[in-house]
Amino acid sequence: MTTWAVAAASLVYVGLLFATAWFSDLAGRGGLYATALLSGFVDVDPIVLSVLNLFGGERLSPQPAVGAIALAYAANVAFKLGVMVWYDRRLAARAVWPLLATLAGGAGAFLWQVI
Repeated sequence: MTTWAVAAASLVYVGLLFATAWFSDLAGRGGLYATALLSGFVDVDPIVLSVLNLFGGERLSPQPAVGAIALAYAANVAFKLGVMVWYDRRLAARAVWPLLATLAGGAGAFLWQVI
């Protein structure tokens, strides 16, 4: 990695850390979950580090921390499965739709418990 790439990744992480803390303070769990969902479409690592940083600083309890990480992971998997569907529809008919149904069921069960 070049120095510019490392600097850019660091700035993205700092920005996400700031956004996670700000949205969590501004909108509570909804802001945290929205940040987790949006960042999960790109990468899971920065939101996991941000949430664990808030949890370690005792600004976040365990349930929303686990929920935000799970939501980011689900968004990341759904995005990757969507890309697979876009590239190969025959593969999607055999493999991706059952996975998406399972993911949707898990997300629905999570939201049922949270809301």
